[in-house]
Amino acid sequence: MDPKNIFLSKNFKLILGALAALVIVLLAFRAGTIVGQRQADFFCHWGENYHRNFGGPNEGFAGDFANKNFIDGHGNVGEIIKIEDKDILIKDPTGTEKIINLSQETTIRNGRDSITANKLKIGDKLVIIGEPKDDGTIDCKFIRVFNENDQPPLPPRPDLMNFKYPNLY
Repeated sequence: MDPKNIFLSKNFKLILGALAALVIVLLAFRAGTIVGQRQADFFCHWGENYHRNFGGPNEGFAGDFANKNFIDGHGNVGEIIKIEDKDILIKDPTGTEKIINLSQETTIRNGRDSITANKLKIGDKLVIIGEPKDDGTIDCKFIRVFNENDQPPLPPRPDLMNFKYPNLY
């Protein structure tokens, strides 16, 4: 049999096409496993980073229910203790210090007014909403500055916490 005829035969082309299709399917499968592994790593470490960055309980999400040691779901609260370039250092009410990374996309509000980062000063009290990073810093998306005259929101009234809606049916 002539080798030239083997490469030109219909069976050879079918086998070569099937091998190419198999290689493409295996590459797509491998790409899917890589993406899945990255997502699993992100979600596995997201909880650890969230607790480290936003000061949640050391026991994790389902840790200390008896003492109501829950995570603050709105980000972080603190007072500016240092301002450096595009980073600010805040101290939260428990004394934990956090580095907040500012960017062009960071929205900063003082009351209803939008302000720029250069208007922030040491001693300002802030609410920070952002995204925790692996290095322990927070990429800030939104900052609310509270003035000295601002009063913190009142805690919910205990008599309303167990309110049950009347049966309308």
